[in-house]
Amino acid sequence: MSDHTIQKVSTSILSLIEPRVYPNIYEVRINGKTVLVVEVKNGPDRPYFYKGKSFKRVGTSNAYLSRYEVEKALYERDNPKYRYEKSVIKGYKGGLDRKAIQWFLKKAREDRSLPISVRDTQENILVKLNLTTKGKLNLAGLLCFGKNIQEYVPEARVKCGIFEGTDKVGGPRLGEEEYRTNIFEQIAAVQQFFVKNFRKRYEVNPETGQREYEYEWPLLAIREAVANAIAHRDYTIASDIDVAVFDDRVEIWSPGRLPEGITLKDLSGKHRSVLRNPAIAEMLYFTKYVEKWGTGIETMNALIKNAGLPEPVYEEIGSSFVVTFKKGVARKGGPSSGGLNEGLNEGLSEGLKSLLDAVRGQPGIQAKDLVSILKGRPLKTIERQVKVLITRKLIERRGSRKTGGYHAIEKK
Repeated sequence: MSDHTIQKVSTSILSLIEPRVYPNIYEVRINGKTVLVVEVKNGPDRPYFYKGKSFKRVGTSNAYLSRYEVEKALYERDNPKYRYEKSVIKGYKGGLDRKAIQWFLKKAREDRSLPISVRDTQENILVKLNLTTKGKLNLAGLLCFGKNIQEYVPEARVKCGIFEGTDKVGGPRLGEEEYRTNIFEQIAAVQQFFVKNFRKRYEVNPETGQREYEYEWPLLAIREAVANAIAHRDYTIASDIDVAVFDDRVEIWSPGRLPEGITLKDLSGKHRSVLRNPAIAEMLYFTKYVEKWGTGIETMNALIKNAGLPEPVYEEIGSSFVVTFKKGVARKGGPSSGGLNEGLNEGLSEGLKSLLDAVRGQPGIQAKDLVSILKGRPLKTIERQVKVLITRKLIERRGSRKTGGYHAIEKK
């Protein structure tokens, strides 16, 4: 069967069905004959219309949806409780990862004052977190606390690869990892992948004798992009999240185009938040992988600007949303201050600069969270450096001792 035939079938499906669907088309051999298989997963944007009409299956026949059925389907689509992340995982017998649940509750209580006790039953915990549907574990719950997750949702993976040059010819020769874990561990693993593989420069702090690193791309921006991809990807598309590192850029490919109501043009400034997977996004918010609702793109833009790098590029390619961080040369004197006066970083060691950048990139961050971002730097060193920045009136602490954090001070 020719490529032209496959392309013709794909084009017909894309042009005649609304909202768009993205089929997986491939050939198989059955009884010595070549058969073209068109595979379309159950999507979240129902009802779908073919030539302006929507259908349902009745026995072995197709029937038009009535006006009432169309209106009901539209209501269910727009009501969050009917979202795909709320679909029940049929046949799941893997149990729950108790350690992951305990870790989540502890962190969410510390970071967001989540009032759910670790002594509560697993069933009640899942219900309170909207991770069940009609009493059964749903997709969001599986992705957060399930075991052997990819046996049930094979596409819920994150792949990282380092390519030689500026294209994928020859494959990821310089390094490749694939993460088949829950979403929290995936984000942490990707960050560690970049800590291990990013080019970086360092200086030895004369006070501590330790190396202090500055990476070629801000780690917080990478983490934000990956968390964004996990929170907003379309889980009906049989594709992984792909993170590709080239000599001149980093690309993060997320299955699914932008949700209805958001355009690429909107991403250059402030824009409203449209959540494809609100339960998953909320879980990432509780653990501070997402700082505030609807600020992921703005945070990435600010972090990249502060590092003196070219603006991120946002694209819709095929059925994917792609974020590209390009390489650039930071301005002399350190990273851009993103609105602060020039020269703000002058006289600071690289260790103080990187700490200040981390606070700028994540306002309200606490010292214990800075430890995970500034890898290899002890908490006592961070606390001492924080005092230096406070003394120089570059940062300040706001809020209570338990829930407050550090914020950069903007020059007037």
